[in-house]
Amino acid sequence: MAATVDLKELIEHGVHFGHRTCFWEPKMAPYIYGKKSKDLHIINLLKTRPLMQKALNEMEAVAANNGKILFVSTKRIAQQAIEEAAEKCEMPSVSKRWPGGMLTNFKTILKSVKKMRQLEEFITTEAFSGMKKKERLSVQRELGKLQASFNGIRDMTSLPDMLFVIDVGHEHIAIKEAKKLGIPVIGVVDTNCSPEDIDYVIPGNDDSQKAINLYTRLASETVDVAREKIREKLKAAQVKMEGSTRVEVVKKAAKKADEKAVAEPTIAPGEETAAASTDVETKKPIVTAEKKIIRVAAKAKQQPKAEVAEPTKKPATRKKKTSEEADTVKSKKGSSATKKITAGTDKTTAEKSTVAKKPATKKKASTTTTKSADKTATTSPVKAEKKSTAKKVTKKETAAESKTKGD
Repeated sequence: MAATVDLKELIEHGVHFGHRTCFWEPKMAPYIYGKKSKDLHIINLLKTRPLMQKALNEMEAVAANNGKILFVSTKRIAQQAIEEAAEKCEMPSVSKRWPGGMLTNFKTILKSVKKMRQLEEFITTEAFSGMKKKERLSVQRELGKLQASFNGIRDMTSLPDMLFVIDVGHEHIAIKEAKKLGIPVIGVVDTNCSPEDIDYVIPGNDDSQKAINLYTRLASETVDVAREKIREKLKAAQVKMEGSTRVEVVKKAAKKADEKAVAEPTIAPGEETAAASTDVETKKPIVTAEKKIIRVAAKAKQQPKAEVAEPTKKPATRKKKTSEEADTVKSKKGSSATKKITAGTDKTTAEKSTVAKKPATKKKASTTTTKSADKTATTSPVKAEKKSTAKKVTKKETAAESKTKGD
């Protein structure tokens, strides 16, 4: 159950005091009871109490589903109370400054949180101590600014499931962003603020330190109750698992005990000797029977062994054949390889012989040409002599004919 709201407690903490009448918001008229000395509005606590209880119940439901509730209040009066309540119930908080776009532009916020963690690690290193004084001061100043804005949300890796806001008018940017994203808002609304964009309105004083402490305490208590329920459920689940395993072990042990009791019947103390003698007599035939059975089994098993041995030899012969075949194949492969090698060598020798024969033919051709030249050289003077003798004969004949004609 969520924390209960007591009417007397609300009056003691001054929740019923509103703002001055000159600053009032007409939309808060349904929650105003009246005026005090014509300057101060009084809030109707009969309406505040059930509304606050409803808001706390919703907060408990979100926390029970392992949701995140963001505590928001950047007023100086409420900063310390918000931080303490958020730390107590392990929830994120914003107490110094609301960074613009923290919900709508959450990716860039995560980058700045990452930078803050890197600077925190960098300060502890030796490189930081080796820097100059001005540089160290600038790094510390930057880290201080980041911590003021993002230290409360350093462990918030995703958007929150609900916002708890004190002083709605002061945190109007956070409420607008939550409205855009559809995140429900629980807000403490004073008489000078508008309750329009608030999902769960708590009309009350947001300027009193006592009232703010009451709001934060009730909120942290409700979240703690929801978290305790989650822890109890986890413990109950673990106990159930352990109980089931223990029951199984007990059943197994009981079964083993029953089997032993059946196998070993109880014997009276007076009948021990008689039982021992009967056991010896009864054990002998049992042993012989077991031996006979074993012998028969051995004889029956010998025949299939011989039968099995014959087919087992065949694969052995096959293995030999296969080995012989493998040898023949290897020899064939070796012969083919040698043939290939000889063929290759023959080809190489043939190529070499052709290469060697080609210049020989050229030499032969040259020798034939020289022989023909010699023949022509030898035959040419003979022909010349024959021609000269033939000319001489013809000259003589012509001279003889001419003489005969002259005669």
